[in-house]
Amino acid sequence: FDNVPNNARITLHLAPQGAVGAYGLSLRTTDGENDGTMLRLTPRAGTASYSASTHSGSGGTTTAGPAIDGLRGIDRAVRLDIVCRHDIVDVEIDGRHTLANRFWDPRGNRFGVWVEDGALLVTDVVIRPLVTVAVPRPSP
Repeated sequence: FDNVPNNARITLHLAPQGAVGAYGLSLRTTDGENDGTMLRLTPRAGTASYSASTHSGSGGTTTAGPAIDGLRGIDRAVRLDIVCRHDIVDVEIDGRHTLANRFWDPRGNRFGVWVEDGALLVTDVVIRPLVTVAVPRPSP
């Protein structure tokens, strides 16, 4: 997907078709594949993890991003609810787990879905910009 706002909410359903090695998302990329940050779901290991961010600015790239393990049910259809705001990417996995990542200089405006060793059914994709709401200040 191209031209995704930097501050956006993305919701979608991902359903691995059979036994897949891993599947996930590429977020805030410039080319859809090789930069930004990647969320990886590995059903056999029951893990969700972020890759290192390649847009890390002054700190340089890191070897790995945050991860969680002990996930059940990611070998079946899952709903992802993603919020990207400034330098934060926060993904809620099936309404049960959340995993956030922070990286510098999020230049990319592309979003992609990928799978290793199998097929992935992608449905119900909704991408919408976050809206900044100005709260009126009380009169002195």
